[in-house]
Amino acid sequence: MIGETVHRITVVRRKRGLVVPRAQYIENQCILTNIQQLLLVDHVNDWVHKGLAPTPAIVCNFAADIGGKVPGKNWVSRFVFKHRDRLASEFLQTIDHSRIKADNPYKYKLYFEKVFSLLAYCVCSNNRQVAKKIHEYKILPQNTYNMDEKGFLIGVLQKTRRIFTKSANLNGPNRGAGQDGSREWITYITTICQDRSYIPPTLIYPAVSSNIQDSWVHKVVLEDFYAYFASSASGWTNNDLGYL
Repeated sequence: MIGETVHRITVVRRKRGLVVPRAQYIENQCILTNIQQLLLVDHVNDWVHKGLAPTPAIVCNFAADIGGKVPGKNWVSRFVFKHRDRLASEFLQTIDHSRIKADNPYKYKLYFEKVFSLLAYCVCSNNRQVAKKIHEYKILPQNTYNMDEKGFLIGVLQKTRRIFTKSANLNGPNRGAGQDGSREWITYITTICQDRSYIPPTLIYPAVSSNIQDSWVHKVVLEDFYAYFASSASGWTNNDLGYL
C-alpha cells in the first residue's frame, strides 16, 4: 500500500494509462466534453446577442453537431441546469427582427428625459382643458367611453421557450425571441362606458374583399355571445371601422 488510501496497483495502472480519473471518465461518457460545453454556452450567447435566442430543439441540434451524437430528450434541461450560473430558460415574447435591430437604449433614455421634462407642465394644463370641455358641452357619464384594441397574430406563437445567457438578459439584448415579421392580424376592440355599460366587442378580420366568410363565425352562438364582425384589408381598424 502507498500511504493509507491509494493501492500500489492503482498507481501503476494510472501511470500506464490503463485507468483514468473518475472526473475524466464521467466526461468521456458525456456527449460533450467540458470544453465543448463551454463553447456551446458561448455560441448560445452569440445567438442571443443577435436577437435569436435558440429553442431547446435548436440547442439540441447544436450539441449533436458538436458531439456527433443525438442527445436525449432531457439533455438540454440538464445542460441548462449544469450551467445555471450562465444559462436560463424561459418563455419569451416574440419580437420582429426589424424591431430588434432598431432597439437603441440611448434613444429610449433620450425619449423619456424629454417626456418627463414636459409631463409636469402638460398634466395640469390638459386636466384643466378636459374639465372645461366636459362642462362646456355638458358631457354626461353615459356619453363617455373608453375604447381599447388588441391585435392577434394568426399562426404566430405569442411565447416560446428559449435558452439564453443570464448576462444578456441583464444587459438588455434578450428582450424577446426574434421572428421574421410575417404576419396576419385579427383585431379585437372592446368599449366600456363610464356608467359601467358597454358596447358589444368587435372582431376585425383581414380580407381584401371586405367579406366575412362563414367559416370564421360558424361556431359563434349569437344567443350566448353578441358581437360585431367586420373586415379590412389589413385586419386593423380604419376610418370606417373605428366608428362601428
